[in-house]
Amino acid sequence: MNHRTHNRSAAHVAPRRIGFASIALFGIIATAGNAYADSADARWQVSFPVYLSAGAYYQSDGETTDTFQAVAGSAEVLFSSRAHPYSVGLFVGRVYSPDGRQNGAIFAGGLFEHQLRGWDTTASLFNYDSRGASGLWNYFGRVRYRFAARHKLGIEVVGPLRDPSASNLMVGYYGTITESFSVNFVVGSKFKSGQKRIARTELVWQFN
Repeated sequence: MNHRTHNRSAAHVAPRRIGFASIALFGIIATAGNAYADSADARWQVSFPVYLSAGAYYQSDGETTDTFQAVAGSAEVLFSSRAHPYSVGLFVGRVYSPDGRQNGAIFAGGLFEHQLRGWDTTASLFNYDSRGASGLWNYFGRVRYRFAARHKLGIEVVGPLRDPSASNLMVGYYGTITESFSVNFVVGSKFKSGQKRIARTELVWQFN
């Protein structure tokens, strides 16, 4: 087996391994969390939101432009404190893209959310496993301010833990159309190259 064939085979197998492990762990924690939530002295409210998103993505360095579309499904087990305005949880999801570049990509990790007086903060560490990038650990952070009942403005940063200078810094608008349907528009650039422009438009459906 030559080196190229070995790499390709490993990249196909790795997402399956992390996917099965993540789903199994997610199921165990969700079951335990549900049992805990049923207890009379539970200090945490447990929820199991499911998300479906469809997005269009754009990036350009001034000379070349790249665009693609993707659909992602994800599920969370979220523990919300009954005494304080924060939540912690785990999530797992999978990506599909029509051009095939992200097909089968799996992401899984943990998150922290905090809400206070119109502000909400989200922080996350997650593993992103695809055919082109096997087992990369990433971080995500976002702060938003609600300036109207269904409208927010915010700033977010996302990138690889092993090279934070390759992160993306973005600002965005987040609108809630209904309780279960929202839209966001985000634009920004990479830390390493301020000339590389990035944009994202997403439609998000939430199912509880």
